[in-house]
Amino acid sequence: MKNKALILLFIFSGFQFAYSQNTDKCRRAVIATIEAINSNDAKPLKPFLARNFSIADQTGFIAKMVLQQLFIQIDETVISSEETGIIQGDGELILEYEITYKEMGVRNSTFHFNNKNKLTEMKLFDMHVMTMEGEPEPELSTSNVIEVPFCLAGKLIMVDVVLDGIKRKFIIDSGSPQTILNSKYTSMHFDASKKVNIGNSQGVNGEISGVEVNRVDNLDFYGIKLSEQNILTMYLGHLEEEINDTIYGLIGYDMIHSYDIVFDYKEKVMTLIEPDYYKNYEKDNFKNCNKIEVKLKMQAHIPMVRCNIGDNVLSLGIDTGAETNLLDAALYSKLKQNLINPEITSLLGVDNTPVEVQSGVIRTIDINKHLFTNQETVFSNLSHLNEGYKIALDGLVGYELLSRDIVVLSYKKKKLFFYF
Repeated sequence: MKNKALILLFIFSGFQFAYSQNTDKCRRAVIATIEAINSNDAKPLKPFLARNFSIADQTGFIAKMVLQQLFIQIDETVISSEETGIIQGDGELILEYEITYKEMGVRNSTFHFNNKNKLTEMKLFDMHVMTMEGEPEPELSTSNVIEVPFCLAGKLIMVDVVLDGIKRKFIIDSGSPQTILNSKYTSMHFDASKKVNIGNSQGVNGEISGVEVNRVDNLDFYGIKLSEQNILTMYLGHLEEEINDTIYGLIGYDMIHSYDIVFDYKEKVMTLIEPDYYKNYEKDNFKNCNKIEVKLKMQAHIPMVRCNIGDNVLSLGIDTGAETNLLDAALYSKLKQNLINPEITSLLGVDNTPVEVQSGVIRTIDINKHLFTNQETVFSNLSHLNEGYKIALDGLVGYELLSRDIVVLSYKKKKLFFYF
């Protein structure tokens, strides 16, 4: 009996040790949260976040955006914190805390962890994130062919858009699922009573307004219009700094996907064609050109193309907002031998802070035997895109691929055409 008792005691003691070890690791995430609140910066907390982290009913990429804006805008200081409970079961550990803030006073908080001690959910206080009801529905132009002259801002397509009767500069960004306004200027064009914050913290001094919803009276992009509809706004000042120009917003997938789109960077014209009219347009404009046709696969709002880099077969998304090719960091070791001048460079992250990444020039990208040489490329973690949009891409290609020939992107036919 004594031997059995000793064995049971040993097993029980071992369990207690493992439990304590997990709890200590999880407590570090709580300490990092308090540090993030006091510094108004989510950076100390990022290493502790699970891939499926959620806050205020938001997950993935959006959750991390909400988290960053939360710490920036509540502008609070934690006076003290006290652990009030521990709940463990079904592979989850929950730490309960009572946190005292300088302005808000006492708030009850819970921190949820998975079996890898990563933070899956955080409830600091009562918080509600509002979203738009439905997506904006643009009114399409009656023209079969719409020619849109553009200029290049860096390597981005900049176009004129009439916003509430005033001509403004917008960037064409097919990687954005929706058209977005720059919140830096929305107060100049919208009645404040029409403004609704997408992140509105109940019981908190201030608002989480990194991403918001505004009512637009009229937005006219060469006859494609949004009238009296809600539209997303977010701060685009970092983009303005990068291209050294004023940007009032982004024209996204929602405004252009109903058309076949011709990209002619040499003439600096983007042409939108009604898909049923495209054969007529092709006969009139490309009859003396060679043509390569490539199939696309749509994932969410991203058209995906298969390509070869050396012996590697990749799925790459077409994105007009990509100034250089962007490949997942996990591919760097496989593709390094295909790079010219590999080096470390700086890339603006999702929270607008610079991060160091690997970069280089890919010798050749092969798309259906059509070769694209000397492709500038950076390598970065793309998990936020794959998780946020529930897709599986190895990278994004934009200017480097679209600017070499005349390229036609057809969302309806799910095809990419190269003319040369």
